[in-house]
Amino acid sequence: MPKLFADNTADIDAPASLVWDVLTKNDYGNRWAFDFAQLHIESDWEFGSLVLWKKDDGTVAVEGKVIALEPQKLLRFTVIDTSNPQRELARSNDDGITFELSEQNGMTTLHVLHGDFSVLEDAEQALQGTMESWGKVLPQIKALTEWILKLEQEGFTDLRVCPIPPNKDLPEHTHDDHTVHVVLDGKLIITDHGNTETFQPGDRVDFPAGTTHKARGSIDFGKMIIGIKATSQT
Repeated sequence: MPKLFADNTADIDAPASLVWDVLTKNDYGNRWAFDFAQLHIESDWEFGSLVLWKKDDGTVAVEGKVIALEPQKLLRFTVIDTSNPQRELARSNDDGITFELSEQNGMTTLHVLHGDFSVLEDAEQALQGTMESWGKVLPQIKALTEWILKLEQEGFTDLRVCPIPPNKDLPEHTHDDHTVHVVLDGKLIITDHGNTETFQPGDRVDFPAGTTHKARGSIDFGKMIIGIKATSQT
């Protein structure tokens, strides 16, 4: 059987340096990795370094190592399912997961190649499932990167991705600095001065310094970007 690779591409309106950060910095990288495999990813992303995909209890479910590295341009790492050796994909230097980044006029094309699935008994099924997963994850990487760029340009700092716990009420509180929340997934329900509004993926809500409000997540887990802007900047 010829080699089978999941082949997906996204055009991201941000420089390659920022796309690279979203892929490799722990706070950001763990978001796409969890969305893709419901696992947390750990690596320092140096050539030859281990890449560990862990469950919530810290157990390693998938492991590999970085086998090709050109910062802001190329990252390739092997993928080995420790629970099922038959599903090992590291058959050659072309196998595993490859990120290729190319930038032109501030726009970055992110090309993801994942395989080789031909070594598996359920090759076609595994390929299709992986294609569908990247088809969902790449738009989230795009949205996260573009929002980070926009917020940085507006002067927001300490940008981080935080969970939106489901059905959990956050009591009335006030932020010392201007704070922004951007919903990436799930819903965020805000009550401000008696008015309640639901924010969905792609929505943004700003809280000027001193604003008092309450918050609540929706039924399912979600995630959001949070950033602050010092009062002197507003």
